[in-house]
Amino acid sequence: MQPTAVLSLLLPLVAALAARQDQQPGPCDPEPCYEVIDSAACWSAVLMGQEKNATKIFDCVPGGEEEMCRCYGCDSILDKFVVSHEMCS
Repeated sequence: MQPTAVLSLLLPLVAALAARQDQQPGPCDPEPCYEVIDSAACWSAVLMGQEKNATKIFDCVPGGEEEMCRCYGCDSILDKFVVSHEMCS
C-alpha cells in the first residue's frame, strides 16, 4: 500500500479527533454533580452498549436529563458519549 493511501485513510480520523479536542469539555462542578459521578456504574452500562436506548442514561440519576446535562463533563468518556449522541444542547 502506498504511503499516500494510508495517509488518506487516516486523514478523516485525525480530523474528527482534532475537531473534538478543540471543544471544551461539558459542564462539571464536582460538588453539585456528585450524583452523576456516583452513578458511574449505571451510565457505564449504557455507554458499553448493554442498554440499546442511549436516553436510558438519564434514568441513572435522580435529576434525570436536567442533572445529567448539567454534569456530563465530569467524566471524559461520558462527555464524549453525550456530545456524540447530541443528548444535551
